[in-house]
Amino acid sequence: MPIRPVNRKPVSKKSGFGLLEVFVLALVGWMAARTFSRGDDFRVFYETARGFYFGFSPYDLETYGNMVFKYPPWWLPLFFPFAALPYLIAKGFFVVLQGAALWSISRNLQHIYRIEKAILIAVFVAFIPLLLIQAMIGQLSIFFVSISLFWLAQPSATTGGTMFLLLSSKLVTVFPLVSRFGEWKFWREAVLSGLVFLLLSVPLLLLYHGDVSALLFDWKRAMFSGTAVKDSVQIGFMTREAQGIPSLLLKAFRWDETQSANVAIATGIGFVGAAVIAFVATWRRERQVSFAVWLAMTPLALPLAWFHSYLMALPLFAIELKRARDSRSVGRSIIVLISILALVAITEKTLGEFGLRLEHLGIKSMGVLLLVILFWSASLKDPGK
Repeated sequence: MPIRPVNRKPVSKKSGFGLLEVFVLALVGWMAARTFSRGDDFRVFYETARGFYFGFSPYDLETYGNMVFKYPPWWLPLFFPFAALPYLIAKGFFVVLQGAALWSISRNLQHIYRIEKAILIAVFVAFIPLLLIQAMIGQLSIFFVSISLFWLAQPSATTGGTMFLLLSSKLVTVFPLVSRFGEWKFWREAVLSGLVFLLLSVPLLLLYHGDVSALLFDWKRAMFSGTAVKDSVQIGFMTREAQGIPSLLLKAFRWDETQSANVAIATGIGFVGAAVIAFVATWRRERQVSFAVWLAMTPLALPLAWFHSYLMALPLFAIELKRARDSRSVGRSIIVLISILALVAITEKTLGEFGLRLEHLGIKSMGVLLLVILFWSASLKDPGK
């Protein structure tokens, strides 16, 4: 059966507190415990924003080592409210926002794609490993998914300045918005968003006394600091955790990851390649359903696509799981199962050396591609799907 996105009515007339809501709350609590136990990346956001208050650049390698702030200058002010609080209280607010994001994902998947609650429980169970990694690290991928779905649920949404800000966090993460390049409103809001970015960059520009070149130099150096070795462990583009197309190219051709030109070339190829695949798969398809494909393909375009990045495939997985159930196709169901195993279960920790080899081959990206192929094949049979 086709997936018919809607903007007005929820999936069911029933309301209240049921099994799905209880499950989501339990999962929120589980994630909260993981964030409080670690939350390494959140600590980076917190400490670099707090350091700014004392005159330290968030890109200062001497102060923060290779765990510096790697996001654009306009993102730092977003963490100022957290930095104004004691660390544990700030982390508590982050945990609350993380829980709200998961709850919002649940509600909007029902609202936009008519995903039944039973299927949503299955989806969240399948994605528990990635959700717990997101929580343990204290990263932002869950917010990308949540705000993207919230934006899609708005009847008049086309691009949205909020989406520009959200998806600019790693620059390449603007990838889903490529699907809107043909719209005039996209370019108008892009210009307006650029002005907002400039305003948000003012605090760091003042810290650098208006020296834009010095700011950009330090930002670039911070971004590439991840290629260093930390505690005898390499954490850069060549690791098993990085499974996007750029990392796969760097590994395949043994390009020096410390050379920014090599990373730029690999990222450009990955971005264009992922965009071509997404364009073909979603050609003349409905905007809301198509965006799920673009969102899922985003990790493939990222130079550093960590495990948590693949949370962006969650909406597309929900769509294809529903479609497999409705079609009662054994073949489609098997492919959906293989895709989720590739996304969450096949790792060095589960399969040892064999799992490690598959991770270096980009097994998580393969899982996304399987979902995209399923989407494309269903669309060929019925353009309304």
